[in-house]
Amino acid sequence: MLEIAVKGGADLKKWADTEIRRIDKAMSAALKVEGYRLFKESNTGVMQNKLALTPLTNYMNAPQDKRFKKSRAKKARAPLLPLVQGRQYGKSGISYKAFTADQKVLVGFLRLGGRDSWKADVAAKSVGGYRWPITESRRSGLHKVGIHLRKTTSSIQVPSRDIMGTVLNRNKNISPKNIENNFERKMRGERI
Repeated sequence: MLEIAVKGGADLKKWADTEIRRIDKAMSAALKVEGYRLFKESNTGVMQNKLALTPLTNYMNAPQDKRFKKSRAKKARAPLLPLVQGRQYGKSGISYKAFTADQKVLVGFLRLGGRDSWKADVAAKSVGGYRWPITESRRSGLHKVGIHLRKTTSSIQVPSRDIMGTVLNRNKNISPKNIENNFERKMRGERI
């Protein structure tokens, strides 16, 4: 009788270890799926101007340089649009990285290397807004594209535009439910 109990205990331990690995995989998958959803939502939110960020001011006059007449649109574009424009996956500025061992996902302007690290700097500055000093070279460059400043203007106040904070505030109640639902679906063996 003692041998049977020991053998049953070994089977139980093996089953428990298998279930723990299955639970870890399901949680990692649920986190990855939610991280990717937040990544896509923040990217498309900036590109389609759906995050209710402070819009760009469109106070352009006729450009002095004829090169800019055809290329400049009359309508103001979405703020911080260059931060999310990219040709390849992960080159858009906003990215996500999953750490399966720690069961966490990072979404935002991550410094993953490469030449697009300036996007993380601009996004960090844009969270609280900043003052952009006007030098003579900037003044003449703005003048060429049709933005004429007063001679007394020494800086421009750039308003606060918090991309990731806006996305996370919108999803603070949705994300935990999505993670829970995806975890349950994965545990049932469904594809998420």
